Amino acid sequence: MNYVSAKNQARFLEELMNEDFFDEEEISIIKRARNHKGVSHPKNCDIVTYKHATALEALIGYLKLEKRNDRIEIIMNRILGGSIC
Repeated sequence: MNYVSAKNQARFLEELMNEDFFDEEEISIIKRARNHKGVSHPKNCDIVTYKHATALEALIGYLKLEKRNDRIEIIMNRILGGSIC
């Protein structure tokens, strides 16, 4: 639950953004996903938090489609094993 909740995913994204962890291309993907209109959200989470969580998921999906598994591994290791947790 610590890693898959929208609240925690949004927190991970915010902390990584504050550390300038992402490159320009990744930031572009994050912003596109975060600002996408028409997203509904669960009742237990506000829309801003949900959009930030969705942006992190979208970035991981984008990197997977681009076959950039090495970057996914870096991000996930940072979230799962880094000082963020």
